[in-house]
Amino acid sequence: METHHTSPERYATTFHLWALGVGAVIGGNFFGWQTVLSEGFFASLFALVPVTILYILLSFSIAELATSIPEAGGPYIFALEAFGRFAAFLTGLAETIKVVVTGAVIVVGIGSYLSEILGTDEKYQPLWWLTFYTCFVGLNVVGVAVSFRFQLLATLLAILLLVIFYAGATPHLDIQRYAYDPADPWPHSFGAVIKALPFALWFYLGIEELPLATEEALDPFRDMPRALGLSFMTLVSLALLTTVLSSSIPPGAEALAVDQYPLLTGYRVAFGDTKATNFFCVLLVMGLLIMSIAREGLFPAILATQHRSTHSPYVALCAGSVLGFAVAFTLYSAVDSATLGSTLVCLSLLGANLSYAMQFASFIKLRGKRKFEAPAPYTSPFGVGGALVGIVLATGCFLSTLYLAYSDIGYVYGAGIFVLALVVGMVYFLVGSVRRSERISLDDEPVRYTERRLLESSSAHLSSQS
Repeated sequence: METHHTSPERYATTFHLWALGVGAVIGGNFFGWQTVLSEGFFASLFALVPVTILYILLSFSIAELATSIPEAGGPYIFALEAFGRFAAFLTGLAETIKVVVTGAVIVVGIGSYLSEILGTDEKYQPLWWLTFYTCFVGLNVVGVAVSFRFQLLATLLAILLLVIFYAGATPHLDIQRYAYDPADPWPHSFGAVIKALPFALWFYLGIEELPLATEEALDPFRDMPRALGLSFMTLVSLALLTTVLSSSIPPGAEALAVDQYPLLTGYRVAFGDTKATNFFCVLLVMGLLIMSIAREGLFPAILATQHRSTHSPYVALCAGSVLGFAVAFTLYSAVDSATLGSTLVCLSLLGANLSYAMQFASFIKLRGKRKFEAPAPYTSPFGVGGALVGIVLATGCFLSTLYLAYSDIGYVYGAGIFVLALVVGMVYFLVGSVRRSERISLDDEPVRYTERRLLESSSAHLSSQS
């Protein structure tokens, strides 16, 4: 094994990257989103609008950043180039919280589904969690090439199962009867839409991690923007179809809002399997993220270790999985199952929206500084204005998640744990535990050691096009 970065063989086409992007998110169609219906059918649709706009702006901004800075690392590397090491650490920490906890949310969901399907006692759920963590970490350690092939097949299967559900549900569609109360068809208040926002995020949460696979792309300048665009169009379509069709058939939106197993009726076993697809993709993303941050010295160097032959980030995969299991098991031992779910969801959403705001800010800073002498291979059509709107939307979603603490104790716990994690992380950074040989300062200038390599990469690509 090697502790330094190696350059693995590139495997991923646009299609593979699309499968990774969709596969990491598609589980949001099967669980987690249904609570949005507790505020009403129309409130859930209204909440989808700003959330969809947020992710459209984020996807285009990331596409530009990912082609201008074609290095694995995604959000934290953008902040590193724009603002320096502290901003990069904060962004990377928020992203790590998100991916680690999202993996825990998914594996807890798998355990709940299997307990319901097989009729096992709830006390055995941690064994399901441990089993799935072990199996999927093992598959990811086998290697990136195997991971991408598996994800492609599994994502296609997941979409096929959804399409079959959509086709079977269409004949039973009755929006007026099942989706909303005709006597009160519109949202009760603006607060209803605000409460619905965090759950609408589940339809797209994770797509922003796709740039982490840049180093596996055959042609990152061409394949990454295409994959982001195709992934997002797929996810928007699935989100609308899932919301409308699931709410408009028996038992209806009101009953579905409190159902722990959405879509289990009529597709119990098959829909449970698709969550394993989501979990597998999230684990790979988690491993790549933690390894990439460690490679820059922002996390302990041991986490950057790659397998000698497969180049898989096996230490980061194992560390992230152990941490995710530990968080889930600790909360499982301390709170009830409903509070466990809402606490994990809160942690994941807070980390996500902090990271989104930092990515938009990085986009604005890098655009404003005209960092690259040559134009970027791809530019966002929404520009700085779109990024500013994105910051407002991400901040709104962050605050809406905190707003839920008024009615759900799980969100109080989640917010408290999130703040504690940030404080511990900042202390770790400031005392110099990351790189003891370097002086660390909050007002460090953005690093420059990658700038020449990135400029050469961008210029070479543009020259090849002329």
